[in-house]
Amino acid sequence: MLKNFNLAKHSMRAAFFPCLLLLFAVTACGGGNSNSPTPTPGATPTSVSTSTPAPTPTTPTATAPNPAAQFKVTSIDMAVNPTSIGGVSCSTNLTVTYTATFHVPASSPGGIVQFGYTVNNGRAESMASLTFVPGETTRTYTFTWQGNLPIDHTYPEPGGIMVTSPNQLTSSLVGPTGMCS
Repeated sequence: MLKNFNLAKHSMRAAFFPCLLLLFAVTACGGGNSNSPTPTPGATPTSVSTSTPAPTPTTPTATAPNPAAQFKVTSIDMAVNPTSIGGVSCSTNLTVTYTATFHVPASSPGGIVQFGYTVNNGRAESMASLTFVPGETTRTYTFTWQGNLPIDHTYPEPGGIMVTSPNQLTSSLVGPTGMCS
């Protein structure tokens, strides 16, 4: 067994020695290492020790989620009640209720929707806001017009929503059909 160990030790030396010579020759001639000094003719080769700097660990920077990009109003459904004023006498005091249903993505982190609403076909608006909690996908908002039905049929008019934040979106306008008599 000792003979096998000596043979293995001799084989390792035989394989290691040419590699050591090759390494010394490359270092002495300046080949392969741009950091090695250029040898001077007739100078005794010296060993130049270079160290490779240890890599600096990089910590990935966490990017904060962008709520404005994730939280947005995707659509608004509008409804009106009553749906028709046909057959109602003019001068009758009436309340018209407009209902807006706001939709946001299911993965929403929540946020505030700011919007204006109109009951006179967009000639004037009132401002309001709704707060969505994380994961909430729909919220409704109701607003009204109340008054006597005018003989000239100028009211009630279509109503709707104009979202201003977190994005811009305008709903369709809805209003009761028909005319008072």
